[in-house]
Amino acid sequence: MQRFLKSAAILTALLLLSLPGAGCRESQSPGATEKAKKITVTDSYGRQVEVPSPPGKIISLNPNVTEMLYVLGMGDKITALSDGQRFPPQAKEKQTVGPTFTPNVEKIVAQRPDLVFAYGPSGGPALKKELAEQIDAAGIPLVYLDLYKPRSFASDLRTLGKIVGREAEAEKYVALVEKYSRLVEERLQKVRPEERVKVYLEGRTGDYVTYAQGSGGDERIALAGGANIAANEPGRYPKVSAEWVLAQNPQVVIKEVLHTNIPMGYGITDPGRLEEMRQTIMKRPGWEGLDAVKKGRVYLISTELSGSPRDVVLLCYYAKWFYPRLFADLDPAAVHREILEKFYNLEFKGIWVYP
Repeated sequence: MQRFLKSAAILTALLLLSLPGAGCRESQSPGATEKAKKITVTDSYGRQVEVPSPPGKIISLNPNVTEMLYVLGMGDKITALSDGQRFPPQAKEKQTVGPTFTPNVEKIVAQRPDLVFAYGPSGGPALKKELAEQIDAAGIPLVYLDLYKPRSFASDLRTLGKIVGREAEAEKYVALVEKYSRLVEERLQKVRPEERVKVYLEGRTGDYVTYAQGSGGDERIALAGGANIAANEPGRYPKVSAEWVLAQNPQVVIKEVLHTNIPMGYGITDPGRLEEMRQTIMKRPGWEGLDAVKKGRVYLISTELSGSPRDVVLLCYYAKWFYPRLFADLDPAAVHREILEKFYNLEFKGIWVYP
């Protein structure tokens, strides 16, 4: 019965959109401008999507897109977001339409947005296929932009800039990202393959869940010159054992921290619980024998950085953690401060890494 009512509600919304006078989205959406025109873009998954440019009303189910919309000066065009989006701080004031991957389609249709941004089918979590089909059936353009994969970030941001008519602003952000990415890449040419630091990266979803080839975590370790000890494990996000980690004996251990579990990220100032978490990790049975623990090279990093549009800051931290002498003059915190102040108009205040 509940499923029937939900389907009926969606059908009603679609019928209302098709009534005479409803018109095209380009001219009737309250937020649309007379200058909006239709353009065709290629999203992160090679899909050709026709969208109004610039859009007047946007719903973003992807926090990375949300973050970049604010950077591009288009935050006021966002009418709704998926639940839990908290950065930049202004995002917390927006209406919500449900979870990122399972939003309430009735609420989306009722907003009559010019387009919806979402995560695509990347092999990890993505917008549910049946919900994507319902959005498409409502005549609402659906664009999949990642903005979390380092190697495709610039392309994704340029696409977003084109859609919202802020290509020059997008290029400025890309230029800063590429400036520091090139710095890291050029210095790492001095590191021979057999000298690469062995790294264990533990994911946000639980103890001993790590990253293998094909994952963003593996890509980030490689870009920073590290050797991912789990690279050849089966699947993208394998679960390993304590004994396995001990056998691999990593030189650096990094733990991703989800802000809903431990306070970390923008605005956080108390590191107390982070120190407790780090000590708990270092005191795991047998871990006192790991090279990483013996030398104190165990680090925590906020998921607010990992996989975000500020991923270049993470790259700088990784590079410095892996090769402190090679990157002695690189200050990742200064890079982060520069980005926040220049593009987000935000004070550098928070804890994103520990220690």
